[in-house]
Amino acid sequence: MEFASSTHRRLWLFTEAQLLEIRQKNREASLAAIKQAKEASQEDTPAVLGEGEAGKQLGKQKKARAVTLEEEAALLKFYQIKMQGLCRALGFPTKVQAAALMFLKRFYLAFSVLDHDPKNYMLTCIYLAGKVEEAYIGAEEFCARVRQEEAVVLRAEPALLQALRFDLITFSPYRALNGFLMDLEVCCGEAGAGGLEPSLAPLGGEPDNVARLRGAAAAAVDALMLTDAPLLFPPGQLALAGLRSGVRKLGAALGTYLERVARRAAPDGGTSNGSAAASLVALKAQSNGGLGGPGSEGAPDGAAGRLAQLQAALLRIDALGALGAAPVDDEAVRRIDRRLKACHNPLLDPSSAAFRADEAAREQAAAAARHRKVAMRQAAAAAKLAALLGAEPPPPAFPMRPPDAPG
Repeated sequence: MEFASSTHRRLWLFTEAQLLEIRQKNREASLAAIKQAKEASQEDTPAVLGEGEAGKQLGKQKKARAVTLEEEAALLKFYQIKMQGLCRALGFPTKVQAAALMFLKRFYLAFSVLDHDPKNYMLTCIYLAGKVEEAYIGAEEFCARVRQEEAVVLRAEPALLQALRFDLITFSPYRALNGFLMDLEVCCGEAGAGGLEPSLAPLGGEPDNVARLRGAAAAAVDALMLTDAPLLFPPGQLALAGLRSGVRKLGAALGTYLERVARRAAPDGGTSNGSAAASLVALKAQSNGGLGGPGSEGAPDGAAGRLAQLQAALLRIDALGALGAAPVDDEAVRRIDRRLKACHNPLLDPSSAAFRADEAAREQAAAAARHRKVAMRQAAAAAKLAALLGAEPPPPAFPMRPPDAPG
């Protein structure tokens, strides 16, 4: 499958305004659910317990201040850094790491952290990414290696799949980066560095420089994966931004290589076969957060126009990369996490009494429905048998609740 025709491009690229709107709506819905759950809990709490444990818990919930969108972003960045470290420790290839991070980002476009604690879903994202990207580790082995109960990881998988809309194909910027690195190395190895910047010439014959460039570029992509960049830009543009960052760290500049990429990109967003520019298949996907972003639809066509759009996009991506590379304040994240524990949707928290009570009520209702269905089938069979025997059918008698239900 090509990126140009993928659901990744069609459904999972947004503008910054769209992401903000989605997250605000999710947060408002979560706060409304939390308020409703608190009110119901207050009604169900006996007055005599007002000074007891239940009363203290309600008091904490009343005083708790919900985390803001900015704090949600900080918390998610913290856990995404953890995910990157876990993927490396488990020996997963970068495609698994990229897919896992994409799954988490997409999941939190369907929910807020007020609904689901990212700590409970980051491992499930990694486990699912391993299956999707053909680096599968069995649930038992995976959970043993990450020191988590198997039930916790597997219990989160259905909700994760539903939030992803079962769109499990992701396109990794690391694969695109490898293509650009090979292409750049070949270009630099040509006579006269292929007309590229003179400072790039050593890349064509110095394996150590190529390795340093690869490491620096991959680190830049790692930083981008901690931001909204994968939800705003196609993976090829992220890869090219990472490549440019790596080249700069070596004291060089891509310069005319960007012009080569723009020239080789086809007008319809596709590219010539075998070209590293195939990673830039969204050159004209402006409505999905493409090169120039909102307002760039009027950009001139042709190689010069595509180059201008590409340069504008890379500037925006560089700004996001700086945000991703910024260190996380662990103490601030711990404070956010404590507030999240005190103010979250209890109906979606498996460890809460409200969740267990709601789950028990659903199971009881399902059992009652199954009992009624069985009783109706038995009554229908009895009536059919009576009709065959010419006898009066017995009166329908099936209780409205299971035999063991309270009267």
